Amino acid sequence: MRLHGAALLAFLVAFGALLPRHIMDGWRHRVNHVSGILMIITVTTLTLTGYGLYYATGDTFRQWVSVVHWGVGLTSIAALLWHIVRGHRRSE
Repeated sequence: MRLHGAALLAFLVAFGALLPRHIMDGWRHRVNHVSGILMIITVTTLTLTGYGLYYATGDTFRQWVSVVHWGVGLTSIAALLWHIVRGHRRSE
């Protein structure tokens, strides 16, 4: 879990670095909006549910947050691949 938390910090720094250039340029040029918004929602959901898992009290709430975190985390791989493939197709 400590390694997972450390990876989260590194990922959030990298994601934050994408904001000024990659995300804003894509938004301005109207490229990959749907998959880009999906990626932002995915990262936000994983961040909030991860925070919830760390600080949640109550077994029922924690269990629900865990299921959401796992589900979104596993599907995020497919969402990221879809975003990358769409971006490459549009840039060709």
